[in-house]
Amino acid sequence: MNAKRQLHENSRTTALEIFAIKRKLDFRMSLHTLHIVQGLSHQRERLFGKSDGILDMNLRP
Repeated sequence: MNAKRQLHENSRTTALEIFAIKRKLDFRMSLHTLHIVQGLSHQRERLFGKSDGILDMNLRP
């Protein structure tokens, strides 16, 4: 009986560890995506100048 309970605890711990790793990876991917978007925004500003938003893009000749 004790071995069965230990196996259950080990499975639960493993599941929690996997969940924590997944959350950490999700967070890192979010940061990575944010850095890519910021880089693209910066590159756009360098190429076309600063924009006041979507309306500014539509008013350009």
